[in-house]
Amino acid sequence: MPALIADAGDVVAWRYMHSFTSNIRNPNTRRAYARTCASFFGWCDEPGLALGTIAPRCMLFDWLVIGQQGSNQ
Repeated sequence: MPALIADAGDVVAWRYMHSFTSNIRNPNTRRAYARTCASFFGWCDEPGLALGTIAPRCMLFDWLVIGQQGSNQ
């Protein structure tokens, strides 16, 4: 789990994992998306970005940012 996601709290971490396990059925696609997300979140770690500072432009990030709003963080 990327640190940026884990740092955002349990609700966001659950949504992150859920997006891969329930929304992406093909295992090859799931692995490809996971690699791409890991690369992106690794890039976010360099300047120390927080999840709330990333503008949602695709479904996964939109879903994570919206999910963060409901957490107790």
